[in-house]
Amino acid sequence: MNKGIQLALGTALISGFSIFISKILVSSMDPVVFTALKNIFVAAVLSLFVFRSRYIHQIQKLTRPDWVRLILIGIVGGSIPFALFFTGLSMTSAGMGAILHKTLFIWIALLAIPFLREKLSIAQMIGYVVVLWGVLWTTGIRFTGGTGELMILAATILWAVENIIAKRTIKNVPGMVVAWGRMFFGSIILFGILVVTGKLGLVTQWTPSLFTAFLASSLLLVGYVVTYYTSLQYIPVTTASSILVLSAPITSLLQFGLQHQGISTANVQSYALLVAGVTIITYLPHLRNTFFKRS
Repeated sequence: MNKGIQLALGTALISGFSIFISKILVSSMDPVVFTALKNIFVAAVLSLFVFRSRYIHQIQKLTRPDWVRLILIGIVGGSIPFALFFTGLSMTSAGMGAILHKTLFIWIALLAIPFLREKLSIAQMIGYVVVLWGVLWTTGIRFTGGTGELMILAATILWAVENIIAKRTIKNVPGMVVAWGRMFFGSIILFGILVVTGKLGLVTQWTPSLFTAFLASSLLLVGYVVTYYTSLQYIPVTTASSILVLSAPITSLLQFGLQHQGISTANVQSYALLVAGVTIITYLPHLRNTFFKRS
C-alpha cells in the first residue's frame, strides 16, 4: 500500500478519536481557550522536535515565499478555523461536527482541480459520488443552518484553502516543517485572540480530569498534523482528504461504545458507503496501474 495512503488512514483514525474527545472538552470549558491552549501545546512539541533534528537545516534554507506560505497556513488553517470549529462544536453534536468536517474533501477537490491541476480518474469520480452519498444523504443527520453548523462549515472551507496552500508548499518544504509552521504561527494568533477577548484568565480554570483529556487531545493533534502533512508528500491532496471521511464512523463507534449512543440503520448504510467510496478512490487506481505494468 502507498505510504501516503497509510499515513492518511492513520490521520483518519486519529481524527475520529480527536473529535470524540474534543466534544467532551468543549462542553466543559470555553472552546476558544481550549483551542488556543491545545494549539500552543502542539506548537511547542513540534518546535522541540524540528529544532533538534535534521529539519533545522530545512528551516534555515526556507526562502521568503516559503515563509509567507507558512504564515498563511498558520492564519488560514492553524488559528481562525480552529476557533470557529470548536465554538461551533459546543453548539451542536459531535456527529454533526464530524459530518460537516468530512465535506472537506469536496471543497478541496473544487479548489485542487483548477489551482493544483490535479486530475480525477473515472474510478475516483465514482468514488467521490459514493462518499458524498454516504456523507450527506444517508447519515440520519440533517443540516439545519444553525449558528454552530455554519461556524463549522466556514472552518471547513478555510481548511480546504489551507490544504491547497500546503500542497504547493510541500513541493519545496518537508511535511513536518509545514505542520510546524501551521501550528506555530497559528498558536501566536490564537494567543492574541485570548488576550483581545479577555479570556486569558480562564486558562487557570482547570481540573485534573480536564487536564488529562486536554493532554490526550493535544497529543492526538500532534499525530494528526504530522501524519496528514507528511501524507501530502506522497499522494494528491484530493486523495488524502477523501480518506479523512473515515473518521466519522470512528467517532460514532466511540459514542456507541463509551456513551451508549445508538447507531441507526441509516448510519450503518452511510458508513458502508464511506468505506466503499474511499476504497474506490484509493485502491482501484493502484489496481489499474499494477495491471498495466504487468501487461
